[in-house]
Amino acid sequence: MNYTVTDNLGHSSTLLLDAFGNSGSATFALSFSGIGSVTVAAALLDGSYFDFSIDDVAFTSEAPEPASLLLMPIVLIGSTARAIARYEARL
Repeated sequence: MNYTVTDNLGHSSTLLLDAFGNSGSATFALSFSGIGSVTVAAALLDGSYFDFSIDDVAFTSEAPEPASLLLMPIVLIGSTARAIARYEARL
């Protein structure tokens, strides 16, 4: 049976799985930020019935490491200084 998981942003993931009773299982992943909801749909094959179980749902967002946050101002200052130097060299 084909199962499709679609998010509210239009991304989707489709997998062909055995029926739940036959130990069919899979992990669907939608690796995008800003997802507010997901929909699970099944395309029935050969008249079989719709059965599935959802377990261990996780919504995660990656937060930047503190070290990355410390590097950001350094990069911005360096980029700004380089842009100013290039601008002044053109004058």
